[in-house]
Amino acid sequence: MGSRITAIRGFNDILPPESTLLSFIEDTAIGVFRNYGFEELRLPLVEKTELFLRTLGETTDIV
Repeated sequence: MGSRITAIRGFNDILPPESTLLSFIEDTAIGVFRNYGFEELRLPLVEKTELFLRTLGETTDIV
Protein backbone atom coordinates (compact mmCIF):
# COMPACT_ATOMS: atom_id res chain seq x y z
CA MET A 1 0.00 0.00 0.00
CA GLY A 2 1.28 3.54 -0.81
CA SER A 3 2.34 5.94 1.88
CA ARG A 4 -0.14 8.58 3.01
CA ILE A 5 0.72 12.25 2.54
CA THR A 6 0.14 14.26 5.70
CA ALA A 7 0.04 18.01 6.12
CA ILE A 8 2.92 19.83 7.75
CA ARG A 9 1.89 21.17 11.14
CA GLY A 10 1.11 24.89 10.88
CA PHE A 11 0.59 24.81 7.10
CA ASN A 12 -3.15 25.08 6.55
CA ASP A 13 -5.06 25.36 3.29
CA ILE A 14 -7.02 28.58 2.83
CA LEU A 15 -10.13 27.95 0.78
CA PRO A 16 -12.97 30.16 -0.47
CA PRO A 17 -14.53 32.28 0.86
CA GLU A 18 -11.61 32.97 3.22
CA SER A 19 -9.11 33.05 0.31
CA THR A 20 -11.18 35.74 -1.44
CA LEU A 21 -11.17 37.92 1.67
CA LEU A 22 -7.45 37.31 2.21
CA SER A 23 -6.69 38.34 -1.40
CA PHE A 24 -8.65 41.56 -0.95
CA ILE A 25 -6.78 42.40 2.26
CA GLU A 26 -3.40 41.59 0.68
CA ASP A 27 -4.13 43.65 -2.45
CA THR A 28 -5.24 46.61 -0.34
CA ALA A 29 -2.17 46.41 1.89
CA ILE A 30 0.18 46.10 -1.12
CA GLY A 31 -1.34 49.25 -2.64
CA VAL A 32 -0.89 51.22 0.59
CA PHE A 33 2.69 50.02 1.09
CA ARG A 34 3.66 50.85 -2.50
CA ASN A 35 2.28 54.38 -2.03
CA TYR A 36 4.83 54.78 0.77
CA GLY A 37 7.74 53.41 -1.27
CA PHE A 38 7.86 49.86 0.08
CA GLU A 39 8.50 46.89 -2.21
CA GLU A 40 7.55 43.24 -1.84
CA LEU A 41 10.03 40.71 -0.46
CA ARG A 42 9.35 36.99 -0.90
CA LEU A 43 10.99 34.49 1.44
CA PRO A 44 10.97 30.68 1.25
CA LEU A 45 8.19 29.04 3.24
CA VAL A 46 10.12 25.85 3.94
CA GLU A 47 13.84 25.59 4.61
CA LYS A 48 16.11 22.55 4.48
CA THR A 49 16.43 20.67 7.75
CA GLU A 50 20.21 20.99 7.61
CA LEU A 51 19.94 24.76 8.07
CA PHE A 52 18.20 24.35 11.43
CA LEU A 53 20.27 21.39 12.59
CA ARG A 54 23.41 23.43 12.04
CA THR A 55 22.13 26.43 14.05
CA LEU A 56 19.92 24.81 16.70
CA GLY A 57 21.27 21.30 17.11
CA GLU A 58 19.29 18.09 17.07
CA THR A 59 17.65 18.43 20.50
CA THR A 60 15.01 21.02 19.58
CA ASP A 61 11.39 20.59 18.53
CA ILE A 62 11.56 23.49 16.04
CA VAL A 63 12.51 21.22 13.13
